[in-house]
Amino acid sequence: MTLRAIHDFEVALLDPCLAMTERGLRVDETRRVSMLAELRAAVEPLAREIEVYVTQNVLATHADRLAPAKRHLFVKRLVCKCCRNGKAKRAACWGCAGFAKKPTNKQRQINIITNIGELLGYVELLPCKLCAGVGASEHTVFNPNSPNQIKIVLYELLKLPVRTKDGKVRSDEEALKSLLSECATKPAALVLIQQLLRVGKLETIASFLERIAPGEDGKIRSVYNPAGTETGRFSSSETFLVRSTNLNNLPKREVTEPMFDVRACIIPDPGCVFVEADFSGAEAWITAACSKDTKLLDLLRSGAKIHRWTAAHALSKPESAVTEQEYALYKTARHALNYGMQWATF
Repeated sequence: MTLRAIHDFEVALLDPCLAMTERGLRVDETRRVSMLAELRAAVEPLAREIEVYVTQNVLATHADRLAPAKRHLFVKRLVCKCCRNGKAKRAACWGCAGFAKKPTNKQRQINIITNIGELLGYVELLPCKLCAGVGASEHTVFNPNSPNQIKIVLYELLKLPVRTKDGKVRSDEEALKSLLSECATKPAALVLIQQLLRVGKLETIASFLERIAPGEDGKIRSVYNPAGTETGRFSSSETFLVRSTNLNNLPKREVTEPMFDVRACIIPDPGCVFVEADFSGAEAWITAACSKDTKLLDLLRSGAKIHRWTAAHALSKPESAVTEQEYALYKTARHALNYGMQWATF
């Protein structure tokens, strides 16, 4: 295909892309808000559980492994809202005594009526009731949403193998999942990583639900670019002109836990339905034809399930024994390698 042909093909797609953006997708706002509330309610107790475990077990047990320069990351200083840790006020708090500011002796004067008559007295200024005169305190904390804190706990305190990419230490979902196999003899670390992954997924799904919040017409939009990727696939993005987001990267439909099913919030317009159409193995056919792989073409012509066949041969097992997880893994690998995935990512 010539460069001119590619150009003309991409330009011909601009009008359909514009029409898609203008139409937008309708959002079930009631469902979206309900799912978001459910996710937020699930995050809070789990995050608190992780914090308690890390502070009471990991940080307390392995405090000697924590570099002095990093200890401040796990310390939260709380200052009394009443006395503000003022040296004079925390010992004699005029706020607790009902004064807006430090009173003079004259302002503190009161008449005290006793059985022998009326006497001159003063309002007594006692230590701050809110903090018992302490003023400020420090507490050990752990934030499960802090990549820096997670890295320190996993790699420096629990001594798990460090995961890096391009020379940078990682604590993302992929890195955490790769550490699961390293925790056979460290059950405490295993539970912690599983909890961190759970919190991460809850937060990620919540962010998707926040992104698809609709505009005033009840729809969310995306700007489609037919030349947005090196491989020729569409890309999509948000724009400041209308309520929009990238709709190409919404998570796949979730059937095990309804609160993760972001796509269920996208609904058709009244009187319409969604229809999904997909060519069977189209990319595998094109790859086989372009590379003149006659064996693969013969397999496809015979009706073979190419991804199951790939998994079976890679794992040296019958196709009937390939699990759904193995099927998905080798389907992903086949497509990604066809599109130029390099050895490090593979």
